[in-house]
Amino acid sequence: MMRLDWSGEWVSRDRWDSMSDLERHGPQGRLFCGKCWRYRDRDTALACLEGEPCQ
Repeated sequence: MMRLDWSGEWVSRDRWDSMSDLERHGPQGRLFCGKCWRYRDRDTALACLEGEPCQ
């Protein structure tokens, strides 16, 4: 059985089971914060760029 990941790539069921939530479903509107190296919601990530602390 094959599954379609968020980027449109077909992956095997074995690979799907070993993938992280981010690999399976993509960032879902979240942006990567370069300060704390995590995906954050859009408002938090943009606030970090403005100099506010990552929380």
